[in-house]
Amino acid sequence: MLVLACTAKAPIISASEPPHSSRSAIESDAAREHRLTAAEELIEQGKKDLRNNRTDAAMRSFERSIQLHPDGWVPYYYMAEAWMQKGDLPRARQFNRLARTYADQNPYWRGRIRDQAQQLKRQD
Repeated sequence: MLVLACTAKAPIISASEPPHSSRSAIESDAAREHRLTAAEELIEQGKKDLRNNRTDAAMRSFERSIQLHPDGWVPYYYMAEAWMQKGDLPRARQFNRLARTYADQNPYWRGRIRDQAQQLKRQD
């Protein structure tokens, strides 16, 4: 298993296994909604940081989003973008594969993820 970290301050997550928390099997709808909203807000913050070339900060936001919602494909996609921005293509490919795994039912994101994979291939 490969463990990834973007900075000393960043939480460490694995590109081979999404982090699953020890949340109770029974989670209220309100608690779930709050967690998903927080995950989405972290994605938006990460996207903003990526646009402003604050790659490490973006990665921390995406990692936290993954911790809150491990089955969401969007933060994996953007983690791949961040690793591409840092020039680490093997890690970018790992996160692209994770995004592909979780986005199997979403045609729009499947297309974006496929385009990202093709971009990674062209950079070989």
